[in-house]
Amino acid sequence: KTFFIAHSSAIPDLFQTWKRESWSISLFSSKASWTKLAIASACFDVTCGCISRYLFGDRFSKKSNSIRFCYSDMLLLFLVQLHVLVEFSLLAPCAVRGGTVTTVSSSFDEDPLRVLRVARFASKLKFLDFKIENNTLEQMKKISSSGEIETLSKERVWVETYKALSTSNPEEYFSILLKVGALEKICQPIDLNLNALEKTSSDNQDHTIKWSVSVSENENIEKINNSFNAPKEFSEISEICSQINLFSSKKISPESLMDLVNKCDLLRKPERFYKASKASSYIIESSLKPEKWIEIYDLLSDVSVDKTLREGKLIAKKLNTDRLAAIKNYLEKL
Repeated sequence: KTFFIAHSSAIPDLFQTWKRESWSISLFSSKASWTKLAIASACFDVTCGCISRYLFGDRFSKKSNSIRFCYSDMLLLFLVQLHVLVEFSLLAPCAVRGGTVTTVSSSFDEDPLRVLRVARFASKLKFLDFKIENNTLEQMKKISSSGEIETLSKERVWVETYKALSTSNPEEYFSILLKVGALEKICQPIDLNLNALEKTSSDNQDHTIKWSVSVSENENIEKINNSFNAPKEFSEISEICSQINLFSSKKISPESLMDLVNKCDLLRKPERFYKASKASSYIIESSLKPEKWIEIYDLLSDVSVDKTLREGKLIAKKLNTDRLAAIKNYLEKL
């Protein structure tokens, strides 16, 4: 048997499985908000060894922010948020209780990845006003200063970072890593725009856009992407966002706009550019809003090649001249 935090609109197929296996389930109806949830009493068996810890039920509400249970060496926490079972996560040796995330075992410092994991859970539970307990923060600082964070593989760092970007408050993840000194161990120098990230997360759930908003203002953005093992799509969009930021901070001219279009390959990969421009819009004000770049793409795509020319260089030069003229006319009308 195991325990679940659940409510009646969660995934039906899972409930059928639980019922078939005769697992204990506690269901509490919640139409629009977290009102009445509970943790059922149960215990959890693991094939590699039997763990028998009873988890005692308690009421859970958004106001009290209380989740209370006894510590188990391996604990599965099932969080169901509104309509979807979000995730089940292994919390060992760390627990969430009484509005705090805290260590409950001396083995916490055996794996430096737990520093990132605790930060991620804090970002996941921020909407319930959960905090990391002070002694746990001190342990995280100690692990960070020991140099163990540098031993983590880039792949493990990105897994936790990607999951943090999936939460509603990824800025909390980075803020905690900065606070405990772990962020500088992953990459240095690094300056994240956490205010813009918080604003973005409340409006946009695209992970590539969130990541770009966070890192694109750094001159060493390529190094940051590499240090975090950011996938190609994340790296490319964040680097294009950086180019758009620089472009938007200066006076716009037909020549500078055309240079940006060519450098960022707008005409061949417009969707990638659109995401980058959306990310940039959360960072810097510009007369060229994201929707304007769609108009510019359509405008430039409609400029046809002069078929009377035969030499490749002449064709390219004439095409560029015609596109510059079209852009100049477009900017004058803004």
